[in-house]
Amino acid sequence: MEEKAKILLVDDERLYLDILVELLKPDYKLYIAKSAEQAYNRIKENLPDLILMDIQMPDASGYDACERIKANPSWRHIPLIFLTANTDSASETLAFQTGAVDFIYKPIVADTLRVRVSHQINLLRLNKKLTELHDTAVQLNDKRDQAFKGSRDALIFMLVHQYLPATSGEKVIFCKQFQCLLRLLVEQLSLNANYCDILDETTIFDLVCVALVSKMADPIDHTVSNDVTLDQFNASVQTQQLELLLQQAKHFAGVSRFMAMAEEIIRHSHESWDGTGLPLGLQTEQIPLTCRIVKLANAYQSCFANSSMAIDLRHQQALEFLQTESGRSLDPKLVDAFFQIQDDFLKEAKTFDNQ
Repeated sequence: MEEKAKILLVDDERLYLDILVELLKPDYKLYIAKSAEQAYNRIKENLPDLILMDIQMPDASGYDACERIKANPSWRHIPLIFLTANTDSASETLAFQTGAVDFIYKPIVADTLRVRVSHQINLLRLNKKLTELHDTAVQLNDKRDQAFKGSRDALIFMLVHQYLPATSGEKVIFCKQFQCLLRLLVEQLSLNANYCDILDETTIFDLVCVALVSKMADPIDHTVSNDVTLDQFNASVQTQQLELLLQQAKHFAGVSRFMAMAEEIIRHSHESWDGTGLPLGLQTEQIPLTCRIVKLANAYQSCFANSSMAIDLRHQQALEFLQTESGRSLDPKLVDAFFQIQDDFLKEAKTFDNQ
């Protein structure tokens, strides 16, 4: 059985309080106040579901009392119905302006009172159920996201351990630095109005995960090369390897937004800003943003990978390479964004080198 709703009756006239109690007591739990100040105290003691308030009171008008109640963040949700002998339109307008949801004329008509009170209580209960349904939906959505993230993490773990030899400790450090670079770059881009709608929190996480898997599964030791034919061959080999990885991943986890991003990055991260890349010769913003980001990260890492040099020298060499390739193979706006975070990246990269 549903618990009785609590109603606060506020009126300084005993006659009207007695009428209200007689008509409403069978269906509701009632509290009484004979002034605005008493009403505030009753609300503090026991939050009501509905307030019926007279407009004419000795210590404050109902309008003032209503405004004070609605100004309190903990009380403003409580629906308030005015009891009034005023039937002019100005009084009705003021009642709604101060925050009332309805008004009941005096002398009180029993059926009108019951219907209007019942209507507000039913609205209150409906709103409560909708809130509960919303909260349940949010919880289910969170559980679904956690389950999806768990399966995604399991997939990444499987693929990484399938393709990464146990002895490649140096490559683990290399990939951690690559992940750090990507994360900082994408977070920086997400602050830009041109990218913030695209790079939401989920997309950032997915992008970093996909790119990290592709980097760890990449069998090629990339370094800067002047041999275009060799570079194209390496890109072709990497794409073939990752296409195989992608097919295995789809078989394991099915089709999803995460897999769609993986497919996009695997197939188009060798495209170049000036249209000279592979496999389709896409140029400028024809190339998906995710692929342009990974392209830049790979370009930086191709210089940074030479572990025989001091880390500061490798970093400087990589920066010079990015400047050279800006507007050629790399998106110049992304290069500019990287230069804004390059100091932060170098600081984190050094921590990995010292591990």
